[in-house]
Amino acid sequence: MKSHYKIFLSLAFGLSVGLTGCQDDEVLDLVQYPINQPEITINGEEGESISTIHATYQSNGSLSLDAPVSRTYTFRLKASPEDATVHFDILNTNIPAEKLKLSATDVILPAGLTETSVNVSLQDEDFNFAKDNYDEETYEVGVKATVKGYKIPQDPIESKVIIKKEAYSATCFISAEENQPKAFERTYAKQNILEKDPIAYKFRIKLDKPVRKDVKVKFSTEGIKENFQKDITIVPNEITIPAGEITTDIITWTITNDFLLESTKPENFNITINSNAECEDSVLHVDKEKSALNFNIVKSVRNIGFIDAINNNWKEISKANWNVESITSTYGIESLIDNNGGPHGSGATSYSESFEFIVDMKTAKTISGLAIDYMNSWGSVYSGRNVMISTSMDKKTWTEQGVAHKDENSTSHYLECYTPVEAQYVRFRIFEPVSWMLAITEVYIYEL
Repeated sequence: MKSHYKIFLSLAFGLSVGLTGCQDDEVLDLVQYPINQPEITINGEEGESISTIHATYQSNGSLSLDAPVSRTYTFRLKASPEDATVHFDILNTNIPAEKLKLSATDVILPAGLTETSVNVSLQDEDFNFAKDNYDEETYEVGVKATVKGYKIPQDPIESKVIIKKEAYSATCFISAEENQPKAFERTYAKQNILEKDPIAYKFRIKLDKPVRKDVKVKFSTEGIKENFQKDITIVPNEITIPAGEITTDIITWTITNDFLLESTKPENFNITINSNAECEDSVLHVDKEKSALNFNIVKSVRNIGFIDAINNNWKEISKANWNVESITSTYGIESLIDNNGGPHGSGATSYSESFEFIVDMKTAKTISGLAIDYMNSWGSVYSGRNVMISTSMDKKTWTEQGVAHKDENSTSHYLECYTPVEAQYVRFRIFEPVSWMLAITEVYIYEL
């Protein structure tokens, strides 16, 4: 019995010595344990603790973010020999507190665990609470963590999203309606403009975003002489974009043809409609480059036109000694002045879209009219829809007398000069064939 008791005491003593040795070792290790510096990062941001997003105003005045405000934040530290208690607070600048929610406030990290996550969410992910603050503003939202644990610093650490909201700015500009031409064509003939309708341009005044006050717009026009400004009308007379809206109804700028009658020469008018917007709301800005519309009014002078028959007062000019020169590649060009015309006469043909040639009358003549005969063969007449006539005294300087147009197929075209023209050279250009080619048998030039 005594021997058993001695063995038991020996074992107890040895165990006591062994345990004492382990505790001494542990104390030595913990003394050398490093400072445990925690961190917080934003999920999806590649380990970054700060992220920046931008809030921009849309055309309806609402705010749009280029990334979500609601985020998950991950808290990390190194493995600790003791439990760590982490307290989270919402980090918030300029955002109403009731719109933010934190998923957890106090979290215990048992010894050995290294991370935990919390979520900070914006209610409905809706940032429009800030839309009525028209100034540029910066908002912040995130988490602040305070940790208690073995060799963990007590200073709070933070991670956050920075939201940079732009200042509200509405831009005013002028916008042409669809299908508005870049140029209006008008034809001067017989001391008048053939197109009777006034020139009318349609457009709207627009904002890229609404403003809080009415926008009133006035207009001015450049490119029209002062004495013809009275012929310009703008309908409606008063142009307003009501507060909260972004466009006017269609506006029509109109001018009569009177300014085109001041000269008998071809002209090109560069027209600019300038808009000037005014508003008591300071957020309105005018885009100077887009506050004007530009278009052209092109006046051509046409001194020729189709008539149904040769005028009884005309006299055909003799073709003796005439010469004809082809501009386009055409066979049989001499047949155009051989006095063998009519629908079945000898002729010259062109398989292209245009047939052009010059007649030299050798001496200057005062021209009152012209005629062209086309070939009629195999049941088809090979005429053109358009005839252009130009004249010259020296074959160097040419005066365009205009283009006459007729859709009907005909074996002959008769053209009248509204004002007689003195010339030695006449250039004919027949184009846009009715059939698959152009074939001309004779040309005629008349004087009174």
